[in-house]
Amino acid sequence: KRLQRVLEFQKRPGGMSFAEIEEEVLDGVLALGMAYNWMKDGMCLACFHKAKQGFMRLLGPNHAKTFEASYAVASQILSREEEFAEKVRLFELAQEILPDEQVTYYLANDIGSACLHKGMYEDAQYHYVLALQGRLRVLGPDHKDTLMSLTNLGIVHKMMKDYVGAIKFYERSLEGKERTLGKTHPSTLTTMMNMATTYSEGLKMHRHAELLYCKALDGHERALGKDNEETKKCAMGLAILYYQELKDKQMTKNVVKEYPHLLNEGRLGECLREFIEDEK
Repeated sequence: KRLQRVLEFQKRPGGMSFAEIEEEVLDGVLALGMAYNWMKDGMCLACFHKAKQGFMRLLGPNHAKTFEASYAVASQILSREEEFAEKVRLFELAQEILPDEQVTYYLANDIGSACLHKGMYEDAQYHYVLALQGRLRVLGPDHKDTLMSLTNLGIVHKMMKDYVGAIKFYERSLEGKERTLGKTHPSTLTTMMNMATTYSEGLKMHRHAELLYCKALDGHERALGKDNEETKKCAMGLAILYYQELKDKQMTKNVVKEYPHLLNEGRLGECLREFIEDEK
């Protein structure tokens, strides 16, 4: 997209202005920082600072790109409390001056996640709702970030023991992910497993959980293979459901037969072995 924009500018009479060229360079510096960050390379912070300073000078402090670079810098602050405070400050400003920009709702989502980690569930819910409302308006109902906000609200409602509310958000997220990402996408399958644990641990609706675990396990096997760690994690969840909740020895044996590594999972493996070998 960036190259296409440069080519379009070059076709104009007179080509690109110096300011337009500088903005494109700063976009590239910010993108390079993101790549370094993905590789966990400390060079990312220098790129983020360079982009922030450049956008501040070129576009001003209230421009969306300045906020995007400021958000990136804030994400590298080593002190979690200082990072949290800076993101709150940026979000309060962005709410007023950038209500239709994605960066505003990245900030809201990050604050919600930080509050969730701290056990501040009502604050987490509040910011997750703000993120969802903004993303629905700015990005639409099927954007991956909007669907992530629905999942996050499912998680926080589960933590607040509002299991019915959690299921409602998970269902909306799952419906959107199946439609836009596909039924075997890892994110879709993770949402299925979230729903399964909520039905089992929260609502004690174990047959609902069983259906979801089976569907998720089938999707994991087809998309990732039986040796994938996420597939094994799903198989473990299903085995625990059969062993602890449904007391179904034959179905537990069936899962262990397909995933014998479960018998080597410490205390859980010992319990599974005792359960399926018990003749009573």
